[in-house]
Amino acid sequence: MVALKKRSDAGDSDASYLMELAVRECRDLIENDPVASFDFLRNAGMHPDPVGLVDNERRLGECESLVAAPSLYHGHWLARAASQGSIEAKLLYAIDPEAVVGPRSEWLVHPEALIRWKENAMGHLHDAARTGSIDAVSQLSRAYAIGRITPHDGVSAYAYALAAAKASPVHMRPRDLQELASTLDPLQREAARKLASKVYDDCCVEMR
Repeated sequence: MVALKKRSDAGDSDASYLMELAVRECRDLIENDPVASFDFLRNAGMHPDPVGLVDNERRLGECESLVAAPSLYHGHWLARAASQGSIEAKLLYAIDPEAVVGPRSEWLVHPEALIRWKENAMGHLHDAARTGSIDAVSQLSRAYAIGRITPHDGVSAYAYALAAAKASPVHMRPRDLQELASTLDPLQREAARKLASKVYDDCCVEMR
């Protein structure tokens, strides 16, 4: 972990993202208590794999040093990795506000942090889309359609969906495109098609 932190401090986005994944894995192990889970399954008459338990206990042991270092365990690795350019981190940042802002119970206490997350999340998605991430283009369509991260915008939602479908049909179902189009009038659909062409040119032309 010390080596990863040094790489992260030097600006290595992959190292920062690996730190985030390591912390997440440790938190999951600690919260789920693999020993208790193993005993529960065995007492229920099932036959859990003891090899898996041994592996989890080994990983828990490795987590002890991470938990004992608050600066590592509570580091803002996801935000750092996203700001350093990791596409995976940018995508995860935009769908996991709790990893950035904290538990939902704190959102009303720190509304400015939630607002900042929303702004950063949209910025990260647009950055990722410009690098050719079709996943980011699809997420932007959902963001504009749902209106949680950013205000609802039906034209943009349809436009980004069209761009994602053109770049990779598996990223957008025809039914979803139809549903998005059905909320728009003819002028709005035309505006969306024009925007979709620009989005596609920005994200995906060099990939073909």
